[in-house]
Amino acid sequence: MISYYFAYLLINFLLILHVSRVILYEVYLWQLKEYRFDRMMAHLSTFQGKRMLINPINIAKWIILAINIIFLRSENVLLYLLLSLYIFETIYVFRKGIIRSFVFPIKTVKAMIICFLLFIITYIFILNKPFPSILYIQIFDRVLPLIIIIIIMAVSLISYIVKKIITYRAFRKISSSKNLTVIGITGSYGKTSTKEFLYSVLKTKYDVLKTEGSNNTEIGIAKTINNKLSPRNNIFIAEVGAYKIGEIAEICQFIKPSIGIITGINEQHIQLFGCIDNTVKAKFELINNLNRNGIAILNIGNDYIEKKVILIKTQKPDLKIYTYFVKRNTKHENYLTKKYPNSVIADNIKLFTNSTEFNLQYKDKQEKVRLKLIGAQNIENLLSVYIISLHLGLTSKQVIKAFNNLTAPDVTMKLTKIKGKNIIIDTFNANPSGVFSALEYIRRIKGRKVLVLTPLIELGKEADNIHIKLGEKAAEVCDVIILTNNNYSKSFTYGASRVVGGENKIYLYNKKNTYNILDQFNGINDVIIFQGKESGSILEELL
Repeated sequence: MISYYFAYLLINFLLILHVSRVILYEVYLWQLKEYRFDRMMAHLSTFQGKRMLINPINIAKWIILAINIIFLRSENVLLYLLLSLYIFETIYVFRKGIIRSFVFPIKTVKAMIICFLLFIITYIFILNKPFPSILYIQIFDRVLPLIIIIIIMAVSLISYIVKKIITYRAFRKISSSKNLTVIGITGSYGKTSTKEFLYSVLKTKYDVLKTEGSNNTEIGIAKTINNKLSPRNNIFIAEVGAYKIGEIAEICQFIKPSIGIITGINEQHIQLFGCIDNTVKAKFELINNLNRNGIAILNIGNDYIEKKVILIKTQKPDLKIYTYFVKRNTKHENYLTKKYPNSVIADNIKLFTNSTEFNLQYKDKQEKVRLKLIGAQNIENLLSVYIISLHLGLTSKQVIKAFNNLTAPDVTMKLTKIKGKNIIIDTFNANPSGVFSALEYIRRIKGRKVLVLTPLIELGKEADNIHIKLGEKAAEVCDVIILTNNNYSKSFTYGASRVVGGENKIYLYNKKNTYNILDQFNGINDVIIFQGKESGSILEELL
């Protein structure tokens, strides 16, 4: 048996490895969830989140700690018992290699401060003590997640104060820009694409500033204003996001939008909003906070939005409301055509492998639109862009010409070739509407089809039902389905089983098996689509 002294040194070394990995990973996870407790709680309700809390290693550590506290067994016995557990944990966790097993947060000031404070605490309580007791080591290991939460709360309190100062500066700056038109874009999906398309069209005539990427929070928008807004800008396009009622209203207080777009509303983030009615209320805060005589542009093809149009007209009679929808020749859309005769409408949609065509109707005009974009989901977004562009002085001909040259935003429905395989990269963000639309697009492809899907999160009580529908649709369309994690896999598989043999198409991600599966799909018409952020990491790792 190894000596007591050596065992002590080894357990301290393994503890440092473990603590370092936990700190970096949990700060990364909190950062991913925007340091929000509601989003973290939603994550912990998933299979992945529950596995973080309840797993064999954690249970074993709690049992050994209980034995130490209750029975006060020999420290020697506990030392070797705990050492054995740490060795097993280290081998299991670092089986892919030490460096690859560490997950690092993005280098931001906030993340670096949190990590620095946590490593200082680790030094004070562990490294600064030559021979801490086994009980001391065990308690530190078990309370580390709580320590991380306390540090994040403390740093978040300071960052909240800093955020309000930054937001106030943004308010002052944008208030002094008298000739600036501010456009706000919100919705459960389509925000980023709409913003990017609108920017590409309007910049042909104006000096336009937009928020970058999916930077749609209060602090993100404020930083864009403070760092980039200049007197030469005519238009500022702000993508506006939220996870609860009141957040969009707060953003509107300092950006003062005169034009607002709601792209669509679905169950995305419903777990955070509480119910779909709250989601609707939150999104319509943008419209309710438009400047006097502002312009609202609404996708009435979305039922949740269409039901609010009459109410908005009553509550905000000074607003000018434009409506749009995609026509798919259903009775409901015929009803919309009669009820909203001045809507911008897309119909006669034709999806091709590398392009999309549709007819755009507005009043007595009809235009043929040809896009280099793939998938029908882009069409709704472009209708709102068309309305704003006309309002801001572009001609219909200029707008359609700009549409012809549009390219998809990064990692959103981009068809490319990687190692001889046809790959569709749609890893920006997965939501129910986007996944269904992507499946409808690849249905038309003649070859074999593979879906690599990140199960959707923050859907609350609707999660199982949505994954059942997704499973059924995916099994209808695809030859193979690879789920990147176990979240809602039972519901997804149940949905797939509604299609004959559908459940046999589903695989859970495993690097070696997944690589072997994907390697078979290299036919000229075969296609592999990667959906959701986690699938993006797998794409980078495998290909």
